[in-house]
Amino acid sequence: LNLKINSKPSNGTCSIDQINGTIETLFQIKCFNWQIEENIKDYSLFYWSKDPTKQTIVAFSPISNFTVRLPSGNLHLLVQIRDLMNSIAEFNISSTISVTSKETKDFFVELRENHDQNSIGQIISSISQQLNQ
Repeated sequence: LNLKINSKPSNGTCSIDQINGTIETLFQIKCFNWQIEENIKDYSLFYWSKDPTKQTIVAFSPISNFTVRLPSGNLHLLVQIRDLMNSIAEFNISSTISVTSKETKDFFVELRENHDQNSIGQIISSISQQLNQ
């Protein structure tokens, strides 16, 4: 009896196009060269500010190149790369991403005008973070 164990994605990298911005900035995340026997299923982006055990998901994408709005603060980013067999690799992006805020009322206008589910979630996360400060 031979069992083949699926290994997690490996030997790849992820990057962000800039390390400073505002909560209006669209940050571009790029992941590439992940080597696995099975295909990549999705990419999940998490952030935390002080405690890495308190990570919050901010984006999810089936493609390796995606944009995201980040909440305000000095953030650390982690991408989870998952293959079709649900093996997960993690990749830390940069040391700290600095994002500044804007008026909360502007978020509500943007939320009303936006129809993209990922963007709506990111806007709601930013509003929530500002209200919790």
